[in-house]
Amino acid sequence: MAATAGGAMAFGRHPLLHFVLIGAALFAADRAYRATRPPPAPISVAIPAPRPERDRVALSAEQLDRLRDDFTRQFGRPPTLEEWLGVATLALDESILEAEARRLGLHRGDPAIDRRLVQKMRAVTGRPGADDAALLDEALRLGLDDDLIVRRLLREKLRLALRSHKDDATVDDQAIGAHVERHRDRYLRPAWVSFAHVFVSTSRRGVQADAHARALLARLRSGVVPPASDDLSDAFPLGLAFREQPEDTLATRFGEEFARSVSRAPINAWSGPYPSSLGLHLVRTTAKGQGSLPPVEAVRERASLEIREARAQARLNEAMRKLRADYEAAATLAAVRERLAATPAPPRGKAR
Repeated sequence: MAATAGGAMAFGRHPLLHFVLIGAALFAADRAYRATRPPPAPISVAIPAPRPERDRVALSAEQLDRLRDDFTRQFGRPPTLEEWLGVATLALDESILEAEARRLGLHRGDPAIDRRLVQKMRAVTGRPGADDAALLDEALRLGLDDDLIVRRLLREKLRLALRSHKDDATVDDQAIGAHVERHRDRYLRPAWVSFAHVFVSTSRRGVQADAHARALLARLRSGVVPPASDDLSDAFPLGLAFREQPEDTLATRFGEEFARSVSRAPINAWSGPYPSSLGLHLVRTTAKGQGSLPPVEAVRERASLEIREARAQARLNEAMRKLRADYEAAATLAAVRERLAATPAPPRGKAR
């Protein structure tokens, strides 16, 4: 008996027994905790709703007739087949932009569109104090977003998105220099001339004006009088000295003949008389400059605007090319061409 008790005591001190008892206690505690803990919420993954498929955009016979009539009213004659097809293409592009904007959900949550629909709904229902959200939901349910202003807002919203790009914020000097060189005709500074002149008024001098001018020219060339003496000149409202004047500016102020003559006149010598719309002029050119491109600093702002606009337009053109393919525009325009070719034009000068 003592041996049995001693063996039990020895086994009670055995490490394996301690491990089993601790494990059983932990298992019981875990079961008790699970019984009191609420079940875990199911895992959910938000999957975006698929965008609706693109439908082919078409132009009805009524739309084509309206386009022809609008053209006729604007230009006073019916369009040619190519002109009619051109305005039909523009109308098709507008329809594609609107359809794509709606497909992308751009008509949802836009402040301008929401405000328009709420205002329209208030006018329709006569409930000025109604909740904006309720009015908006009702307007969408009734299809009031098929509205001329809303449709225009949608097209412009998508057009702006297609044109925009994050890299448009800055344009480096290398791109500006290349742009200026590529468009020299826009940026080339014209040749210019600086000069002083002595004016002889034909209205004051009459038939003696030419003889008087030639006598003054001889005195000026002899060096007897100062080269810019106001005493020799009749009154001239624009002044007697001009700096860096382009030829086209001179042509506007004095006439084309005068501008050509002064541009070809010798440097630092009196010449003339050159006629203008006001009288005769004795001219002493002091400096001339050839046409040249301005430095980048002088055109940075203008060139940057033009570059960004060109890039935006190129992006829009490429996006529209893809959208026309997605909406089967080529097949639509082929059908339109056939329909237009088979439609007799209205009498010239009359709209339907």
